[in-house]
Amino acid sequence: MIGVVWKAELDPHILCHMAEIAADAYPPTPYDLGWLRLTHISHSWRAALLSPDMRPIMASLWARVCCTFPSEDAVATLSDRAGQEALIVSHSARLSKDHENVLIHALASRLASVRVLSIPAHSYNWSSLLTSKYLPQLDQLFLEDPIPISSETLYEESFALEEPLVAPKLKSLHLRGGRLLSVDAPSLVTMILTNIRTSTHRILDLVRWCPRLQSLDIDSGTMLSGTRHSEAHVYLPDLKTLRLCLHESVRRELMAGMVYPQDVQVEEADEVGIDGAPLTRALVLPLVMMNHLAPGEEPVELPPYSVLPP
Repeated sequence: MIGVVWKAELDPHILCHMAEIAADAYPPTPYDLGWLRLTHISHSWRAALLSPDMRPIMASLWARVCCTFPSEDAVATLSDRAGQEALIVSHSARLSKDHENVLIHALASRLASVRVLSIPAHSYNWSSLLTSKYLPQLDQLFLEDPIPISSETLYEESFALEEPLVAPKLKSLHLRGGRLLSVDAPSLVTMILTNIRTSTHRILDLVRWCPRLQSLDIDSGTMLSGTRHSEAHVYLPDLKTLRLCLHESVRRELMAGMVYPQDVQVEEADEVGIDGAPLTRALVLPLVMMNHLAPGEEPVELPPYSVLPP
């Protein structure tokens, strides 16, 4: 009887607004439909929530859940329901391998529609999926790469030239672990790099693409110092906070390559080893590259770089 009354008295707008409230209280998970169960209550509920006339209200809700489930069909269906609404791909927990594989294939053709991409990866290097892409809607990007980079790969990638991800609307960038992603983001305001293995040369080149940067935070990364190729400085006129938790030699080189206002709040700290002691007191090893040597050429010992725990 209650269901009949609701069908008769509650118009589609009210049902959709109830769905908005439920979406915040009961978000779906890969194992639970959450508020999506509302589409199973009755034909009236389903017709209201899926009605083209209600798309202006419902599109943002579909966009938020489009990649919740490890199913390419689910991603396609929910993305289609979102229409022209920019997609939000956000996961707080590390993806399962199956879920990651689904998203890699399902998002490949939809990346240009993504506004938020927040992925704690399982085993895939998501940076490689984004390299050289143009993402006009992307506003927030968080990637956590669990795959460590070997010393040889670190050296090769420190000088590698690659096409950047172009994201004109990107405001917030957070990379954790793995390799550095080159980004052309003229609107970027906040950049956080955690446990990134790269070179000071590539860090400065990355920052150079982000002239409006206001906050720069680099924490505990293995970096090659002494690799700054150019004496040209990086100008950051809008910078307000600068936090560097790195080996002292790397900090000095990065700061020497940047020009920013005198009133910037600068916080410096030594990166911490596995025993909790600052790595300035820990063992620092030189990196000797012996690959790709010409006949008769001697190995070159590069400047020291700090050692992270495995």
